[in-house]
Amino acid sequence: MVLIRGKNVVVCVLVLAMVLIFLLYWFVYLPEYKKANTFSDLQVMMAQGDAYWRYDAKPFAILEHSQSNGRLALLVQNVELDRRTLAAVSVGNKEGTGEINNISMPFAGGEKEPIYIQLNGKCKAGNIYKLDVNFTYNAENAKEQVEIGNMSLVGKCR
Repeated sequence: MVLIRGKNVVVCVLVLAMVLIFLLYWFVYLPEYKKANTFSDLQVMMAQGDAYWRYDAKPFAILEHSQSNGRLALLVQNVELDRRTLAAVSVGNKEGTGEINNISMPFAGGEKEPIYIQLNGKCKAGNIYKLDVNFTYNAENAKEQVEIGNMSLVGKCR
């Protein structure tokens, strides 16, 4: 009978050791897991925004974007075949906004042009920006129209 009791004590000690190892692992690595998960969510949000503005937005697509010292740089393309005239660009979020009005920039079908917008909010290097973008334009034989982006433009400040 003494041998059986000894086996039970050994089993209890092993189970207790396994529980302690699990709790130690949980408290040490769980915060790192949450950080990694948050970063991957940001990467997904950036990829989704880039994919929308590059492939789904019409008539103007944003092929490239960056922000440094409150200045937003966009490479904009008219993805339609007919000519469009860009009249205004409006970007913004809760940290800052920026607009370019009365630019009257003509775009032939497929043409790409860089656009620079000074924002009234500063974006420090390494921070994330998330901007809503709207284009006001005129098509041939049509009155002024507005393209409202369905997804935000997300990137890292330089």
